[in-house]
Amino acid sequence: MVKVAIIIPSYIKVDSPQDIGKSDGFRLLKRALSSLKILKGPDIRVILPFCIEGEGINKGMVREYHNMLMKILDTPFPFKRIVLTASNLEIVKRYISQNGFSDIAERLSVCGFPNIRNCGLIAAQAIGAEAIIFLDNDEVIEAGDFIDTALEGLFTPVNGCQMDGKGGFYISKGGEIYEKTTAQWWQVSWNKSKLFQAVWEAIIESKDRFVESPVVLGGNLVLSRRLFERIPFDPLIPRGEDIDYLINARLSGFNILFDKHLKIKHLPLERTFSYRKEELKGDIERFLYERAKVMGHKGLNLHPYPGYFLKWDMEVKAVITIILFSLYLASNNQWGESMKVYTYLISLIRKRKDMGFYKQFRQRWANLMEFIRLDGLKDILRDSSL
Repeated sequence: MVKVAIIIPSYIKVDSPQDIGKSDGFRLLKRALSSLKILKGPDIRVILPFCIEGEGINKGMVREYHNMLMKILDTPFPFKRIVLTASNLEIVKRYISQNGFSDIAERLSVCGFPNIRNCGLIAAQAIGAEAIIFLDNDEVIEAGDFIDTALEGLFTPVNGCQMDGKGGFYISKGGEIYEKTTAQWWQVSWNKSKLFQAVWEAIIESKDRFVESPVVLGGNLVLSRRLFERIPFDPLIPRGEDIDYLINARLSGFNILFDKHLKIKHLPLERTFSYRKEELKGDIERFLYERAKVMGHKGLNLHPYPGYFLKWDMEVKAVITIILFSLYLASNNQWGESMKVYTYLISLIRKRKDMGFYKQFRQRWANLMEFIRLDGLKDILRDSSL
């Protein structure tokens, strides 16, 4: 029986520990956890890393938040759970620093999209997981055999195909694999929805179950231990860490495919205007960084997405989009927001990220994971288990 860890990162913004249970992030998590009860398989662990922000955290109340989470999560549940917050992560960081990994410890945090996922991988390694499944807290599982489907092809070849990791579909509330959306006029050079639709249509039209794809989705992502022991998420990537992980893995010779049978229901909250702004800012930074990563690797197929944004004219596309988006905001009398969007141009001229960082981080990550596999973190996380 393969030991599986399900990792569900959660982001919670509350000003006091008493408000955790009322937050959108926690309510979504409760729904996601409830859906796991239909899963089959005795050797499943659930890892729950939390990024908590608010006045209480700013005042240093990390332990109080941790204790409150342990209290409200302490209810009957079919699988063992591990709660990971800034409080017990600090203990982990101190321990690995004492054992020669202070450089990695400095980079560990439960906040930031790649960071919270790396923390989940460390916890999975500590409990001896042979495979992990990343889910998002705004999703629900509807198939009792989801774990069996997720593991197919990872340890025993299926139709001659064996993978190191794989991604799967999101199914919308209406049962669709993707929802056709109409781009705004200011997105004429930045139509991500259209590019994603092209990716999904190519996968659907393939006769194969396992398809090479330029995209995986972080809320339905399966990684074998031989993969996550060697490949971490890049701490320098601001967003889109799932696709960036795919790029990093393939550049290192690992095989990640898309499994058409692997599906999960995605029920997100409505995206706020603030989210869309931060998405554009993060995308500009990420595409500049990833373009440098893939330069010279002509055999890496990332088209149509994110390849469209990794070409020589990426800066031109970004400038056009920033100007048009600012005009759109100004036309809606949002002058302050319009001026703020213009600051995104700074990303195009500031000093580029250190391209040697991730290579060194990846090498040290492999050493850390070997240490944890042999050491088990000395049961540091035991007190955070439910």
